Amino acid sequence: MHNNGPRNWISRNYQSFDGLRAIAILMVFTIHYGDMVVPAKYVECLWTGVDLFFVLSGFLITGILWDSVDSPTYYRDFYTRRALRIFPLYYGFFLCVAVLTPLVHLRYDPMLWTNLLYLLNFTVAFAPQHNPSIVMIGHVIRTIQPTVGLGVLWSLCVEEHFYLLWPFVVRYARGRRRLLISICLMGIVCVMSLRMALYLHDPVRYRTSSFLYRASFTRFDTLLIGASLALLLREYRMALRQFRAIALGCIAFGMVTLATGLLTFGRTLPWDLFNPVFSTYGYTSVGIVAAGIVMLAIDENSALSRLLRNRYLKRIGVVSYGIYFLHALPMQFVDAICWKLAHWHAAVVVVPCTFLLTYFAAQWSYAHIESPFLRLKDRWAPPIAHVSRPSGVRDIGIAA
Repeated sequence: MHNNGPRNWISRNYQSFDGLRAIAILMVFTIHYGDMVVPAKYVECLWTGVDLFFVLSGFLITGILWDSVDSPTYYRDFYTRRALRIFPLYYGFFLCVAVLTPLVHLRYDPMLWTNLLYLLNFTVAFAPQHNPSIVMIGHVIRTIQPTVGLGVLWSLCVEEHFYLLWPFVVRYARGRRRLLISICLMGIVCVMSLRMALYLHDPVRYRTSSFLYRASFTRFDTLLIGASLALLLREYRMALRQFRAIALGCIAFGMVTLATGLLTFGRTLPWDLFNPVFSTYGYTSVGIVAAGIVMLAIDENSALSRLLRNRYLKRIGVVSYGIYFLHALPMQFVDAICWKLAHWHAAVVVVPCTFLLTYFAAQWSYAHIESPFLRLKDRWAPPIAHVSRPSGVRDIGIAA
């Protein structure tokens, strides 16, 4: 029997979030490989999986920061735990590149090394003439030259920039949760307004540029939506019916604003990344939809939450970081192979095998590269004790 009274929705461990990560990474994988199997128009909307990751990251990171804001080792613990989670696979890959370059004569644009400072998203946005990929010498299948693509790392750069700056904002607002909520909401409006101003100033340029999509300061709004949700759930308790109504309201509001804009301004390329709707307010609308989905995932009694607790989805979600990092590496090579094969070969053999190989590579990475460092987190930066009902939480509405 469900508790119909106002309740606290904050948890130390959200059982459905690994499944939600799995859905997001499957969306991202499909947008990159799906057009080798079906016409691109059927999968072109799945780039929104990245925004689902952004909202989820903003939600979790802000919760961690706010719950530990009074810790004397606040900064040390946060940055240590982030580094142990992200850096081993990331910098391990580029260490391999550095070692293999003289051995197998790898060729790549010098801008590749901007990845070491997490600047790829700005390199791609400001210097589109540069190719952030590694081209290996030699041919594997006749004229196919294996190319390792790293373009997907732009989103990791956006998240890292957020992780770098956001702890200082949270610390500044400690003890004043409503102030931090206001900062989040103002930040969302400012980022969306900046995109609108830039696009309207030079629409021709931004229709063909990835700047608005990839630059950190034009994409922080989605992370801030997740941050707002984390803070609001710590500020207010809600009854189940209210919680679900707000979640569905977010999804409906985001979808209606997107549909209105796309039907009015974006009919020719409805889900194109550089569509005028997305380049102005659309990314924010996608983030609001994602926030509603996150809320439904938090509600352990919802149909979505039950689906996301599927053990196979959870297994994929646990290694989603590795899948995201690794999945695009062979993309150009796989694409070249698919062009030389019958369509059903790509659909039944090549693309599914690519996902399985990526999954097993991510599992190996998690077990042998990431986990040894993850085990150091509790020793070097012990987590704070979770508070089940944060102080200052207010009830809203009446019991449903």
